[in-house]
Amino acid sequence: MAVALLLWQVAAIWVDMRYLLAAPSDVLSVLSRLLSSGETVKILWTSFSGITLGFLYGLIAGVVLGILAGRFSAVEIFLWPYMITIKSVPVASFIVLALIWIKTTVLSTFIAFLIVLPIIYNNILGGIQGADRKMTEMANAFSLSLPRKLLYVWTPAVKPFLLSAVHSAIGLAFKSGVAAEVIALKSGTVGDMLHDARLYLETADLFAWTILIVVLSAVFERIFSGILRASFAGLEKL
Repeated sequence: MAVALLLWQVAAIWVDMRYLLAAPSDVLSVLSRLLSSGETVKILWTSFSGITLGFLYGLIAGVVLGILAGRFSAVEIFLWPYMITIKSVPVASFIVLALIWIKTTVLSTFIAFLIVLPIIYNNILGGIQGADRKMTEMANAFSLSLPRKLLYVWTPAVKPFLLSAVHSAIGLAFKSGVAAEVIALKSGTVGDMLHDARLYLETADLFAWTILIVVLSAVFERIFSGILRASFAGLEKL
């Protein structure tokens, strides 16, 4: 970290143009100003709440559809073209199209949902399909109910896949959600602040807001992953 900051400082001195590359000291000064302002908390919360809501919607839908696809091959076949399309279409295309269909107030939520859905779905499906065949055959032989199969057969198989998916999905949800805010010019959001910083060539502000949203994303990921691990540990004790 120290080496990276030193290289950054050297590069800023060499460029000697604040609107091209702000020095670490300039960014730190802006961060200090932002963190002392109550408005910053409101802006971060607006972005955070919209994006995390989309993430949670995508997580729930991905888990449910992944289980159904793993249980019924017809569901997997039916969903395949939709998941491939969602995964392949550029995020910018979805954002522009969504601007035509929905209000800007829910755009970041919708985009985060679309980005998260196929990630969670594919990992849940992969975990179920990769479950121990002997355990699956034994569950079928004893005619275990679907909830019991879910608890004793699929949950252990899905656990590493879901944890990995959540790790990737949270970061992508925040990236895509903020991108949606930038393009939609949703007022009072991090994306709006980034747009203004670019417009007025306030590079230090651009870096500062980027750092804040990255830290927010990392903290949320750590907390949510911890809750998920604790939930799996509780299920394993049943």
